[in-house]
Amino acid sequence: MHENRPIHWPLSSEKKTFVAWITIHRWDGQTLRALLAEHLHAAQLRLDGELTDLRAARDGADKKAARAVERRFENVLKWREELSAFIALGSQCAEKGAPPTDPKARRARSTPATSRTSTTA
Repeated sequence: MHENRPIHWPLSSEKKTFVAWITIHRWDGQTLRALLAEHLHAAQLRLDGELTDLRAARDGADKKAARAVERRFENVLKWREELSAFIALGSQCAEKGAPPTDPKARRARSTPATSRTSTTA
């Protein structure tokens, strides 16, 4: 608790279209899996359904309505892609842990360790 208030962490997609607030005091090993299963995958299914509806409306509408539907379709498609990337990162963190944030640590983690020998002349 910080000044008698719970501490929350925001977990968000890259452009912050999707944000999940996690109470740090309730965090456990299943928190990310629960977030994915109960919220993020459900949101992805809703976006897929909306895209299906928009495709049908776009194909059957008059030209003026089709333009409005096309704009909405493009936005929902971008959200779907952003959510897919967020789900992929959340799945990675749930299974393997968070990726390192330091670029040097990423390189060190991805390259095999080599033994160094020094010679003196």
